[in-house]
Amino acid sequence: MLSLITRSLGAIPNSAHDPTSLSSDHVSFREKFVQGLRFIRGSKFLIQLVIVGLVVNFFGAGIFALLAPYAKNVVSGNAGTYGALLTTHSVGAVIGSVLVGKLQLRNYVGKMLFAGVIGQGIVIVGIGFTTILLLALALSFTIGVLQTMVNVPITVLVQTKVPGDMLGRVSSSLVALLTIVAPVSSALAGGLATSISIGGTFQVFGGLIVLSCAVGYLFFRDLRDSSY
Repeated sequence: MLSLITRSLGAIPNSAHDPTSLSSDHVSFREKFVQGLRFIRGSKFLIQLVIVGLVVNFFGAGIFALLAPYAKNVVSGNAGTYGALLTTHSVGAVIGSVLVGKLQLRNYVGKMLFAGVIGQGIVIVGIGFTTILLLALALSFTIGVLQTMVNVPITVLVQTKVPGDMLGRVSSSLVALLTIVAPVSSALAGGLATSISIGGTFQVFGGLIVLSCAVGYLFFRDLRDSSY
């Protein structure tokens, strides 16, 4: 796939070697990272995207942390069951990527993002209620499909809204902000599952995803109405 990309499109611009350029190697990593944070802070759209992304990553990391004990204790499976849940999720993500790519939703990409997040929350609640393996596999597949309705819009919107010379540092800062909550979420999910149950934790996390993103849909107009 890389060999099919036109070489001229991957050429490094001359400005990258300019000592006064933002892309200059003379600028430290710390300064580039801070530049990315400043750019995000100055964009209402990106701030809203970060908030929604934090919600998704926070609860999503907790769900994946519990997937192995869910496979063993809730649906009475084993290591193969855990692998099957991950496989169906991955297959759903591949199929979802193809489907999303074929849909002409340039003017509704923000709405598709919210629909994907809220849909995932509803399915996660459903997983929390089921103890049947085949149903759990089907729901895992559905989450994979819905996840692409979130990941594809985020990737496309960032690449179309951020200037090329700032894309690298903004993306680095964005990923750092979105992943910083994962360890906290995993620890919280484990503690909550011990206190109530694994299925109950899925229901709580899924419900909070739906509630928080429904509120975001109402108030985050820049993100909701975004297009490319």
